[in-house]
Amino acid sequence: MTTHASIMQWTSSRIFQEFFMDRETRILAICLGAIAALGPFAMDMYLAAMPKMAADLGAAEGEIELSVMAFFVGFCGGQLVLGPLSDRTGRKPVVYFGLAMFFISSIGCIFAGSVHDLMLWRLLQGIGGSIGMVIAMSSVRDKFSGQMAARMMSMVVIVLGLAPVISPIIGATLLTFGPWQWIFYALAFLSAVVFVIVWRFMPEPRSPEARAQSNPRHALRNYGRLLVNRDFVPYAGAMALTQGGFFAYLSSASVVLIGYYGLTPLEFSAAFAVNAIGLTLMARFSHKLIARYGAVTLARRAMAFRAAVTLVMTLLLVIGELTLPAFLVTCFFFVGSLGLVMPTCSLLALDRQGKLAGTASALMGACGFGFGALGALAVGLLTDGSAMALVVVITVATVSALVLALTTFSDEAGMQPLPASS
Repeated sequence: MTTHASIMQWTSSRIFQEFFMDRETRILAICLGAIAALGPFAMDMYLAAMPKMAADLGAAEGEIELSVMAFFVGFCGGQLVLGPLSDRTGRKPVVYFGLAMFFISSIGCIFAGSVHDLMLWRLLQGIGGSIGMVIAMSSVRDKFSGQMAARMMSMVVIVLGLAPVISPIIGATLLTFGPWQWIFYALAFLSAVVFVIVWRFMPEPRSPEARAQSNPRHALRNYGRLLVNRDFVPYAGAMALTQGGFFAYLSSASVVLIGYYGLTPLEFSAAFAVNAIGLTLMARFSHKLIARYGAVTLARRAMAFRAAVTLVMTLLLVIGELTLPAFLVTCFFFVGSLGLVMPTCSLLALDRQGKLAGTASALMGACGFGFGALGALAVGLLTDGSAMALVVVITVATVSALVLALTTFSDEAGMQPLPASS
């Protein structure tokens, strides 16, 4: 009994140290998670409302779908501009600007009188929401290194992975109680809450010295340098391919599971929730695996596993055995293992960028969501009502990411376990 009590006490102590060791770090993690959630929520929360929006605005569903692309354009472009700007001004002023733009554009979407008005407001909303990923990733690089950086990166990835999975469920729930405008009221309210949290609690992660050394006017030149940087391109490229497959899954999973396999919306939401649990668990423990195996080794093994999963899906599809249980199980492993790939690739891409962390994070984010848009577009062009288009696109993206990792990742970057942060 005494031994059991000692074990429980030791376990409780470990948990306490894990989560509550550093109050400032914990507050920063909460703030970065809140900021990072905005973009994915704005992208996916209104998807279930698109048919109703098309009817109310007198537009074809194809025209409403262009509002998704408008958001992607704003999201990618905003990162490319606001990332370098935050290197110079500090992270918090750019966060304030982005949140204010997100709030105003969310209100604009509510009162949009035509699909063209909606597209304009969604473009601006994308620019405002772009601060989430670029600020979160660059702030981690500003403040941390080694195992602590890996731990913080995994927390950000948990949010980035969960938000696109949860947000369609929240949007569909809001639609059961009110009109589609309620979704944009919810997004405006969320941005206001995040603004207060950042203003009240978030410390400025970028030092005055680092800000003084940065010049946003050199952004294009810095982007050019990064695009030929051997310490950046392989990892950002693998990340972009990985996100391309993930967004292909997100854009078509409802069509496949509800339209092809016949799930109800409630069953579909449950399947998404299970995948979210898998992603959360993997991301939660990724920093410990990085510390044990090294970032490059873990990234390669995770990508090899994901490639194997998608190849199994392809084989089952070809032989006519991709049943609903088989599809659900393989998707669980496909989505869950994303929690290992994203933190490792992000960490490797930003690890040696120093004062260009914001610029590098912006370029990596823009590439990721750009490939995400291409993945969703590819599924839309190839779709035949079955799972074929989804399986083909995610297999191509995942296998390509593995090939890139095996041929271009530097063994020196992460074959050894990462050192603990000082």
